[in-house]
Amino acid sequence: MVGEEGFRSLYSGLTPGLQRQFVNAGLRIGLYVPIRNLICGPMEPGQNPSILQKIAAGMATGAIGITVANPTELVKIRLQGQGRLPPAERPYSSSTDCYRKTYAKDGIKGFWVGWGPNVCRNATINAAELAAYDQFKQLAVSWGMREGLPMHISCAFGAGFVAVMVGSPVDVIKSRIMNREPGSK
Repeated sequence: MVGEEGFRSLYSGLTPGLQRQFVNAGLRIGLYVPIRNLICGPMEPGQNPSILQKIAAGMATGAIGITVANPTELVKIRLQGQGRLPPAERPYSSSTDCYRKTYAKDGIKGFWVGWGPNVCRNATINAAELAAYDQFKQLAVSWGMREGLPMHISCAFGAGFVAVMVGSPVDVIKSRIMNREPGSK
C-alpha cells in the first residue's frame, strides 16, 4: 500500500475515524456500567452481575454508540475504500467533502447506509469485549489476583482476544456493505 499509494494512505479516513472513536467509545464504554446496573437492578455488596447481564449491557451500549456514530463510520469506510483508485478518480477529496456529497445525494438517511450490519458488528464486539473484561476481572479477583495494573492488562488482553474472535465475521460483512455503491447488491 505504501509503495503504490504512499505513506499517507495509511491514514486515509483518520479524521472520521477519530470522530467515530470519540463518539462511539465515549457512549459504549461510558454507558456500560450504568446500563449494566440498570439491567441488574439493586445488588447486594459482593454480588456480581451474571455473564448474560454483562452481555446484554454490552450489546445495548454498543448499539447506542454506533447508532450515533454511524455517519462517521460510513465516511471513514468510504475514504479508505477509494484508496485503490487513481487520485483523479476518487469521489471524495476529504471527510468534509464525503459528508457533503453523501448528504447531497441521499439526504440524512444516506448517513445510515449499513446501519443494521454496523449495529450487529458493534453490539457484538462491544458485548464480547466489555462483558469479557468484566468477567475476566471478576475471575481474577476470585482467584486472589490483586487489583492493579497487571490484573487490568491481563483482563484487557483477554477481552481484546475474545472481541476479535467473536467480531471478525460481522466486521467483514459490515465493511463490505458500507463500502459498496448505494443501490448495488
